Amino acid sequence: MLYIVVPTFNRIKIFNDFINQLRDQTCQDYQLIVVDHGKEKTNYSADKTIVIESDVNGWSYAINVGIRYVLNLDKLNDSDHIMVINDDVLMKDDFIVNVIETIREKPNSCIGSVCYDWNDPKTIHVNMLLNKTKADFIYYNKGLNLDDLHDDYYQSDVLKGRGTVWPVHVLRKIGIYNEKKLPHYRADHELAWRAKKNGYEVIVAKRMQLGAILDSPHQIDKSKGFWENYKNIFHHMISTKNSKDLWNYSFELFNCMYGFYYWGVNWLRYHLFFIYLYFIK
Repeated sequence: MLYIVVPTFNRIKIFNDFINQLRDQTCQDYQLIVVDHGKEKTNYSADKTIVIESDVNGWSYAINVGIRYVLNLDKLNDSDHIMVINDDVLMKDDFIVNVIETIREKPNSCIGSVCYDWNDPKTIHVNMLLNKTKADFIYYNKGLNLDDLHDDYYQSDVLKGRGTVWPVHVLRKIGIYNEKKLPHYRADHELAWRAKKNGYEVIVAKRMQLGAILDSPHQIDKSKGFWENYKNIFHHMISTKNSKDLWNYSFELFNCMYGFYYWGVNWLRYHLFFIYLYFIK
């Protein structure tokens, strides 16, 4: 059985569009678990769907609410799979078919999806591999036409949270998302890295493709002043450059020596980029 866990937070239209895409899938062989953790509830109800209303704050917390529900089901088997997905993705009507076919071929692997720009079908991210010198997970096969992806599977060090499939027996062994240390961003990377360290294959499947609408690049709001911008970028939970998350991430993934290196390089990289945006650009 495939269990699909999707969080939604105060964006009813986006969520309803996601549900409509699921209804249009040529394969309906799944169970949907919705974790509604916003203040504006969807009030959604449907067959084969469990809706869990929650007040948790953060993507990792919300995803774990759904995963814990699935892992506590009496009928759950080690051969079952959980797919984590966001509600702002765009799916063609054969996406679930492709997920199930991929699971049949790679039942014991942790599998990510190819993400591409819906408006200009080029890859946004496929596989990501660590460059130890640069202290960065490099996006490989980025900016390609989908037809230019020639391999069925791409080895990856980490996975994104959009359309990631986890075998139940893997989660039972290594645990779930690290909500305490990484409440919003980076927990998806950390769980895949943890799986890889435990000997599981981590891959991205060519046939599992999800569209996305690219957001505008983050811009500094100079009308708010230097320190307010600094706080929003380096101390806000939903910032990808959150300083606390970077510290925790560095030492959750790596040993102490390399963790300091990874943290230091990225701390400097983020701050130089911030200074460039605020004072130069």
